Amino acid sequence: MGSYSLIVYDSDAADGQWTQASAGKLSAWRGGGFGLYNTQSYTPLADAYVCATCNRASGGGMGKQTWIMLVGTVGMTMGGFVWFMGLAGIV
Repeated sequence: MGSYSLIVYDSDAADGQWTQASAGKLSAWRGGGFGLYNTQSYTPLADAYVCATCNRASGGGMGKQTWIMLVGTVGMTMGGFVWFMGLAGIV
């Protein structure tokens, strides 16, 4: 893996390359480190591979939890709105 540093500077700046950029422009910046991995050959999946989250019968109840959270959030929002309207004397 190779490690690299990203340095952004303004080559057209009259008073140096590390000046503050004007609004809407890319500011000079130093300190972005990142790495690049070497490519490797393709490794096919085994024939017995089973996706753990692709089948609801596998016990992944994420869909049910999502609906419970959604209905709960909508209920709390509507309940709070009705309560506020009652305090304001509108309802």
